[in-house]
Amino acid sequence: MGRSRALAIVTPVYNDWESLHQLVLEIDGIAAALSPYQIEMFAINDGSTEQLPRMLPSGNEVKHVRRVELVNLVCNIGHQRAIAIGLSTVAERGRYDFVLVMDADGEDDPSYIEQLLRCGEETEGHVVVARRVKRSEGTGFRVFYFLYRCFFRAVTGRSISFGNFCLIPSSLLQRIVFMPDVWNHLAASITRARLPITSVSTVRGARYAGASTMNLVSLIIHGLSAISVYADFAFVRILLVGMGMGLVTVLGMAVAAGIRFLTDLAIPGWATNVVGIMLIIMIQAVILSLVAVFLLLSGRSNAAIVPALVTRDYIQSTDVLIQQ
Repeated sequence: MGRSRALAIVTPVYNDWESLHQLVLEIDGIAAALSPYQIEMFAINDGSTEQLPRMLPSGNEVKHVRRVELVNLVCNIGHQRAIAIGLSTVAERGRYDFVLVMDADGEDDPSYIEQLLRCGEETEGHVVVARRVKRSEGTGFRVFYFLYRCFFRAVTGRSISFGNFCLIPSSLLQRIVFMPDVWNHLAASITRARLPITSVSTVRGARYAGASTMNLVSLIIHGLSAISVYADFAFVRILLVGMGMGLVTVLGMAVAAGIRFLTDLAIPGWATNVVGIMLIIMIQAVILSLVAVFLLLSGRSNAAIVPALVTRDYIQSTDVLIQQ
């Protein structure tokens, strides 16, 4: 590996300063083993309401991480969009071989960074994703997560088995920050763009401090954000389902009419009720199909948000916390 190389780490933060403190120290502890990589961290302050405490590491505590920069956003825009701003910020600097995306709470275990880097070197031009083979959340979360994955696959025809924890090579970074879908969901955007992917098996780490702010509403929004990346796929499937329902109801009405007029099996009033119910279902299917078509067409006429082009509008200030 000879020459010195540069690794940028992007991590979004919302009020979780104690976890960020611990993350910086942990990464500094393993940084020496990551030679010849020089590590710079970008903590994306996603409109935190709590002030930056003095407890964050100083240059005296940190020996191997070359730079820690705090990017302050003008308001809270959400986890995924904060990541998009972070990736665009790193892309503007243009001096890194890889960029690593990870959460600051400790659940993305820093001990896997070396494995991700080695895999990134061996599979040049691939996004290396951390796929969790074992989850430690409660039963309720795992049930909802399983249902979400099933629903996602049913609606989009695709599957996602990884999250934000991933390593992106510089050769793909510019392409990713110009993809509008990254504004809503990084993992879904990577799969949607058909980028080459290599996975590394990982186990979820323990949270550094506090409790997760992710609740049921947040999980549902996160899942819908992933589906929105495949909105055209979803709308086409809805259209096909609506057309299928319409065809079934027409056949059902034809069968009911045949039984009524060609046989003696029909009970008085039965055919009228069946045809009426089928007609209502057919009208609903037609409406569903029309709504799907119009939503798909209207979405194509709306201007997309490209992270690389709006990044500066969302950055209020930057602070260098550590500079070696």
